[in-house]
Amino acid sequence: MHSVMLTSTPSLMYWNEKTLIVMKKIQDLREQYGYIAFFSIDAGANVKIFCCNNSYISLIMQELSDYFNKEDFLISSIGNDAYVQKNS
Repeated sequence: MHSVMLTSTPSLMYWNEKTLIVMKKIQDLREQYGYIAFFSIDAGANVKIFCCNNSYISLIMQELSDYFNKEDFLISSIGNDAYVQKNS
């Protein structure tokens, strides 16, 4: 969706400065330190960061502390396995 918006005429971008900062910081951390972290963007400017190791969470938050407060982060974990619910 974002690619289509960026290549449209006129182009449209929902990202803001902080969106780009997070994207760049995650890319830099992967390149510099081998962090196993990735990002995805919703239909707006919000970035979701996925980590394969819980110890990266505090490191990423520290790296972004110049731009965000602790309250700006929502930390979640992987949910339960999928299952089929039978109706009674």
